[in-house]
Amino acid sequence: MTSSDDGYRQALRWLAARPLTRAEVVRRLARRGYPDPAGVAARLQREGWLSDAEVVERELARAVARREGRGRLKARLADRGVPPALQAEALARFDPEAEWAAAWELARRDPPVDAKSRARLARRLARRGFAASTIARLLERWADPGDAPETGE
Repeated sequence: MTSSDDGYRQALRWLAARPLTRAEVVRRLARRGYPDPAGVAARLQREGWLSDAEVVERELARAVARREGRGRLKARLADRGVPPALQAEALARFDPEAEWAAAWELARRDPPVDAKSRARLARRLARRGFAASTIARLLERWADPGDAPETGE
């Protein structure tokens, strides 16, 4: 029989490796049969070991560094169990100009020259989480690559 102290120690080991959300800790503890996973997560939060906000900051930085779109960030935050209010805050802070510049940079690496390559680029951008409107605007603007747009306007 395992105790909640065992669950607490296990969760601390996980958190030493990487930041986790409250939902991730609860899911992992429950899956392994530890008693009172929600109580353990609450204790970890009270003691400052567990912070959904820290996970949001890291995921936001990761999305920018990897040149990903809002859709990818939103999906990753939802998968990790970040509360909707924190998801909305992160998406509001995700700079649309930086997102546009990232999409443009990805297009510039392998410029579309025909319909097939334009479709391939659109699929690649969609997989990286860019909105369909951003992709369409980028492909329209690509007609004149010398007009390297700095913003989505």
